[in-house]
Amino acid sequence: MNERQEIKRLVNLTKLLAVLLLVLIIVEFMSCERSARAAIITGEKPLAGASYYMQKLIEKDGEIFNHEDRDLLAEVMYHENYCNGYEVMLYTGSVVLNRVKHKWFPDTIKGVLYQKGQYATTHKFFTKEIPAEVYDIALHLLLCGSQAPDNVIFQSTHKEFGHGVWKCIKGEYFNYE
Repeated sequence: MNERQEIKRLVNLTKLLAVLLLVLIIVEFMSCERSARAAIITGEKPLAGASYYMQKLIEKDGEIFNHEDRDLLAEVMYHENYCNGYEVMLYTGSVVLNRVKHKWFPDTIKGVLYQKGQYATTHKFFTKEIPAEVYDIALHLLLCGSQAPDNVIFQSTHKEFGHGVWKCIKGEYFNYE
């Protein structure tokens, strides 16, 4: 085997090892994320390292959201609008995220949800088991951001809030500031 063939063989071997390493990292990441998700839903302690992966998983534009943020977002979406389906829950969560960034509201998810006079359902949190798909929607929002325009900061069954309706779905209004 000449020198050129040996170099080519080493390059191919290096590529193969890199791919295998990447696969191992992905499998480990998915295992930790799945463990953390299951632990959050069941209330059990996740595997060592799982909370680290979950925290890193929910990083968006330099902001780090932890599992408590995801849980709170899932809980408000579930208790406010689970009966109205995916789209309404998605926009309910989007309004919460828009409020976090808006000057009129607290700058955390917890602050927005527990602000006096807001989200009456917060006293019902942790009373029912929340389906996994609701946690997935919350995670999607934390990773991808609000799915509503930034100035949509009101969500209600009353049309009067804010300065105009952005969308109305199943009697739930999403209104501009």
